[in-house]
Amino acid sequence: MGAEQSNISAQSNAAVNTPTNIPVIVDPKSNSIQASSNMYSDKLHVKALTTYLGTLFEKEGIDITKLEYNGKSLENASNYKSIIGKYEAGLTQAAYFSRLSYELNPVITAMSQLTNYNPIVFNTALSLIRRKYSRYRTNNLQINNINEGIDKGSIYYIKKGLIETPCYLQLLDYTNINENCPYAGERILYVAFRGTISLKSALTNAKATPASLTKLFTVSNFEGMNGMDAFKNELERTNGAMFSSHYGFIENLEPLIHNILNQIEIYLKDNKPINKIIITGHSLGGANATLFSMILAGFKKAGVSLLQNTSIHCITFGAPKLFSDYARNVFNNMLDNKILTLDRIANRIGSILIGSVSAGVSMNLVPTIPPNFVHPGYMILKTEIKTQSRTGRSKNISDIREMFGGIASSGYFSFNGLPTYPEFLSNFKQIASDNYSKLLTKQPLATLYSITSNSEYNNIKQLVQTVIGQVEDISPAQQQQEIIEANIEQNSEIKVDETEQNGGGPQTELYKKTTIERGSNHIVYNCQKNISHASCHMAYMGISFWGGLKNISLGRQPYSTININSNTISLLENNTIPQLGGKQYRHAKKTMKRKLSKASH
Repeated sequence: MGAEQSNISAQSNAAVNTPTNIPVIVDPKSNSIQASSNMYSDKLHVKALTTYLGTLFEKEGIDITKLEYNGKSLENASNYKSIIGKYEAGLTQAAYFSRLSYELNPVITAMSQLTNYNPIVFNTALSLIRRKYSRYRTNNLQINNINEGIDKGSIYYIKKGLIETPCYLQLLDYTNINENCPYAGERILYVAFRGTISLKSALTNAKATPASLTKLFTVSNFEGMNGMDAFKNELERTNGAMFSSHYGFIENLEPLIHNILNQIEIYLKDNKPINKIIITGHSLGGANATLFSMILAGFKKAGVSLLQNTSIHCITFGAPKLFSDYARNVFNNMLDNKILTLDRIANRIGSILIGSVSAGVSMNLVPTIPPNFVHPGYMILKTEIKTQSRTGRSKNISDIREMFGGIASSGYFSFNGLPTYPEFLSNFKQIASDNYSKLLTKQPLATLYSITSNSEYNNIKQLVQTVIGQVEDISPAQQQQEIIEANIEQNSEIKVDETEQNGGGPQTELYKKTTIERGSNHIVYNCQKNISHASCHMAYMGISFWGGLKNISLGRQPYSTININSNTISLLENNTIPQLGGKQYRHAKKTMKRKLSKASH
């Protein structure tokens, strides 16, 4: 990662509020932060969190930095298991919506009914529903509403030249629900951006040059304020070129950002308050989610009234690097001032188990590129060792479970594995929970078939049929073929060593001095313990992303712009896109490849 100058660094001659009790001084000459000489106390404490987990402790009135810490866990950490369970359940539900953003309208609408169930149910239900709805669209799809928490939703699909940016917004109203959901008693708005699924998106990703964020700020408006005004102070402290991001990601988000901000404003003006806005995405969708989070948080920082009582949370999965050092520092300052939180989830493979991998760790390729950009948030420096016991922070989810919940790892083979403990499962409705751990690890891509797990499969099938009506089973031979294909797909991952942040000068120095006093926003799971065992990038939190890539692929537009009516849960499409299948689909794919070939020359 690169360095870090933020709002913080630019506030000359002023003390800076940080989430810790460590005094911090601004040096106006170098425009960087210098920690005072008593940075390290004799007694070790955990570092303050700017993740969603930190807000859960704050909600309970717990200041984790004041609790006794023995180098492994907080005092009475076992009392906080439910907080850790709620945290990982929140990450898991965010993965659901990131996954659904890859799907077509009918699939999204049907699956929104099943986001209160565990990943086994989610994956299996998605497989069943996709068989019925993934190849066509309908103007008046009727869905039976079985999710008492479902509310309004919107799907936006904007195409501008070779750029296509789908975004799925879904309100969840849990105000009258007290159990079996990650956000009991709250009203949540998810904003989910789709990731890279086609050569069109890949072409955008290839434009790995920095560009000023003013292009996005100019077209962003919220409650009468323009984005240039929201970031006026940050822009004045630097020329526009320093406040920059990946050109392709800016170009990808620019056609859509006005629509999304406008829709959020409409939702917030409703009579019911929204407690949390959770912005999420996988791969390229994670980059879009990060950019959008920063802009929305910028409006909150600037004082727009609609956002003042709503918390903003960015949760990404396998997101690429996207910021300049200065832009990342602006983002981090908003983390420090509790304007938003960031959980940047990434899968790794432990190299001890793989002889062909070099010493250290390996991970999927996407979060390590482009090399001349940096991630937002705080992370562990390469120079730090044994951070759990020496500095009171860690990026490993197993360490985090132990530090804050007293949930000890039971050996190397469970290190950084997926959550299966009761306090996690209690946040979901109890179907396929009794054998959850076994099903998660033994079933291909955590998806059940009648030939592999008949009783649990039948329960999930029955649940799906209450939502969309009759679902036909595929033959045992077809089921076996799907299982084989899933296992083949898992062997295509590229593994690379993670590179250190790029950058230099006062921006880098600022980052290195501030990051050691914060908990990591970079959260690591082990993809060998995930459901896609050798493909780090294609499964997160027990959710498979393979089907989305196969379903949409090149040349098939995933959405038209629609609204979801919360009363009838029917699709209201203004511009239905014709079905593409068979010869039509192959012809469209060839046509798009020819267009891309011409565009690249």
